[in-house]
Amino acid sequence: MNSNYRLLDTGNEKRLEQIGSFRVVRNAKQAFWRPALSKQEWDSADAVFDGEKWEGSLPECRVHFDKKTFDISLMDGGQLGIFPEQSPNWEWLEKVTASKDHLIINGFAYTGASTIFASTTTNEVTHLDASKTSVKRAKINLGLSGKEENSVRFIVDDVITFLEKEVKRGRRYDGFIFDPPAFGRGAKNKIWKIDRDIPVLIELINQLSDGRPAFILLSAHEPSMDENYLADLIKKLCPANTQIEKGSLIMNCESGRNIENGYFARFAVS
Repeated sequence: MNSNYRLLDTGNEKRLEQIGSFRVVRNAKQAFWRPALSKQEWDSADAVFDGEKWEGSLPECRVHFDKKTFDISLMDGGQLGIFPEQSPNWEWLEKVTASKDHLIINGFAYTGASTIFASTTTNEVTHLDASKTSVKRAKINLGLSGKEENSVRFIVDDVITFLEKEVKRGRRYDGFIFDPPAFGRGAKNKIWKIDRDIPVLIELINQLSDGRPAFILLSAHEPSMDENYLADLIKKLCPANTQIEKGSLIMNCESGRNIENGYFARFAVS
């Protein structure tokens, strides 16, 4: 996938990233080795997240993945507004949704990358996130990517609460995209805990698809929930003999020190 994003180096529990001409340093606890690049290269960063706050600044900045464009800024928790490790899943979503009309729900949808890659002028994507700020950014990214004509419904709500309401309303969906955090706080201070709530999520997917989803993409960043665990979760929802693809979310690094940023499992009915 063509992009102006580059992972330059990793080490000392940090990662050095470049977006266009701008460089940032962020946390990467899994990078316990020494960096390959010089201290001078790392010190050239425009902004550094020290674990609590950002130091430095980032002028108006946008990242491109193929023809999709996303606004980038220094956000709370050391975030930039994009998860580059998901790019193989974005390519997969674009292929899965290209030839069929789907009703799709993207939960914990953040700033909309999966929404944009899954949406077409004939698919309808429900973009669901508890953060007003993230949903506002997703709307901006849809416009930057030239996808304003695509059918996207933006919802600010707690994920489980909204899905339960959709079940009661009799709504049905074909495709499901979920990238839940280990912990989150939703609307009305409702708490999400992945180990407690992910079985509930899977059951709601079952109900919203009448047990026959066209595709599911599930990813997680909790070390105890690897690709095998995620595959077992969605196995009960896929037709017999359907191949479940699974693996790690690997970020390829130019210095050779690749890092693992979570896991995924997915399937699509052919």
